[in-house]
Amino acid sequence: MSTLMLHCGGEPVTAEELATITPASVAKANGTEYSPTYMPVDHTELVQTVRTEISSALGDQFSFRSANYGVRKNGAELFGLLSWKPTVIDNPNFGLDVGIVNSLNYRIPVRFAGGVSVFICDNMALSGDVLYARKHTKNVWDSIMGKIGQLADSASDTYTKAITDIQQLSKCELQDNRAYEVFGRLYGNKILTPRMLTAAVKDWHTPRHEQFEPRSMWSLYNCANEAMKKHNPNRIVEAHKMLHSEMVNCLSIEGGSLKKESMHAELALGYNNLVPAIA
Repeated sequence: MSTLMLHCGGEPVTAEELATITPASVAKANGTEYSPTYMPVDHTELVQTVRTEISSALGDQFSFRSANYGVRKNGAELFGLLSWKPTVIDNPNFGLDVGIVNSLNYRIPVRFAGGVSVFICDNMALSGDVLYARKHTKNVWDSIMGKIGQLADSASDTYTKAITDIQQLSKCELQDNRAYEVFGRLYGNKILTPRMLTAAVKDWHTPRHEQFEPRSMWSLYNCANEAMKKHNPNRIVEAHKMLHSEMVNCLSIEGGSLKKESMHAELALGYNNLVPAIA
């Protein structure tokens, strides 16, 4: 899963609360009027459209999981995170997410970020595998609808690659000594800090979750992923991409040495929800 961080004046809101915030209510609260060339995009209409269109494009491979919303500037600025879970793999920490940023006060264009791992913050930070931005000008909705379709297609491709990687990682069995070797690479390449390394190894020895129990590369991946919840939020997406890249490079262990295996390493299977999910 991904991260929605509110620490710069943003406040979490429910879907019902978000529905009460409209372009008209924001303009009235601020005592302003929109210019003829500014086309405000209603927060609720935007998130509902994204949810409907992405769900339709993904089909039966995914089901909707949760939505998180935050606002600031009296509701003028929206930060949202929509999440879908796969129907073919039972892992609560894996899915597809779309981050949404919007404003009703001229300050921020409509922005999307999609992928397996998305980071969105009320300090305007937004990152993911696919990025898109559009100003609030004429034909803004036509552009939004076109980009949503592209986002869904890219998300499906990302999902397919991730499933392949997970299957390979799950098949790669590890004994403790080989696991230590992989942990050492993660530490040596500055993917895990000393504190994260200690936590990950502890989870490897004494699994706290079902996903940690198999002695495989995938369970080690999950141990490292859990430890990285303590990572600097501003670097969490990049850190998870580094983790994924290193793990797929360590898939084959032969003769006591790590052999690089050529695979796609474009995804970050990170999770660290900081705002309660709203069904």
